[in-house]
Amino acid sequence: MVQALFRNDSNGLYFEAAVPSSSGSHEFLLPFDATTFAGNGQPFYTGFAIANLDQTSATVSCIARDSAGSVIANGVPVPALSPLGHWANYQFPALTGQRGTIDCSSNTNIAGIALRFIGTNAFSSLPVVYDPSTFSGGSQAALAHFATGSTWTTGFFVLNTAGSPAQFSIAFHDNNGNPAALPFDSGATDTLEGTVPAHGSAYYEAGNSQAPLTSGSGKITADPSIVVQALFRDDSNGIYHEAAVPSSTGSHEFLLPFDATTFAGNGQPFYTGFAIANLDEAAADVTCTARDQGGSVIPDAVAVPELSPLGHWANYLFPALTGMRGTIDCVSNANIAATAFRFIGTSAFSSLPVITK
Repeated sequence: MVQALFRNDSNGLYFEAAVPSSSGSHEFLLPFDATTFAGNGQPFYTGFAIANLDQTSATVSCIARDSAGSVIANGVPVPALSPLGHWANYQFPALTGQRGTIDCSSNTNIAGIALRFIGTNAFSSLPVVYDPSTFSGGSQAALAHFATGSTWTTGFFVLNTAGSPAQFSIAFHDNNGNPAALPFDSGATDTLEGTVPAHGSAYYEAGNSQAPLTSGSGKITADPSIVVQALFRDDSNGIYHEAAVPSSTGSHEFLLPFDATTFAGNGQPFYTGFAIANLDEAAADVTCTARDQGGSVIPDAVAVPELSPLGHWANYLFPALTGMRGTIDCVSNANIAATAFRFIGTSAFSSLPVITK
């Protein structure tokens, strides 16, 4: 498994975003946001890149739709791609002021990655949905982590890949598996639910800077055409960092890379944090094994407590890993979902792709 990590040095402020590799497809879908961020008055930009994986030219057609599912004319023009060629852009004036989706199809096999910007420096990756016309997410999935209150806000993108309206529900649970009410603009609730128009989308945010930090997970019940993604934002004294993650149907094992070295750019340590959500109604015993770059086990490096039914756990402090890079492999007797994050010090952060096994 190959993953890429992008880093931008914005006058000594560092922003990162990690993306997985892809075997490609003939179609992919991503959410876009071209509104303005109230926190600092900067516009959101959604940029994406396309790679032609074939030895013949690619004709790529991208259709932008607003949140109601209506097509935005000439929203995303893409030139012909040379054999093994590449294209990237983040400036699409026709989308300004709107949220929605971008659906790209090609005559050749293509790979796509998406990035989200606050202004022109802070950026994060966005999950890409491959083969949306045949997507079937199943009726059950989960978001392994949410964080609201204090400096943290969690947003939720809900996308409908079908040509008819679809319903969704996200039930939020705290660390002990009990219902947890999140502070949305419409009021606090432990269950977010709604109907998304055909080929439409919706976006919701939960956050309250006057409330203490609360974390947990969300269990999704939805029609098969629904895609849910989470977006985390941290306000570090007016400097904003974001990271987006996909939902997961869970597994009994997952793997992620870790980095606990020191960043030469500013002398700050790298931290790798991750969260686990128990998707079952029974307690989960999770065993995590950390290995260095040579594949040798690092003893007693990552201890995970028993997770309550529908419970949640998260941490980023693992002293035994200090100074090393490697992998963390976690196995459970229950169905679990996971989300991983990478930090530069304790402010700049990005998501990390998690490999389910």
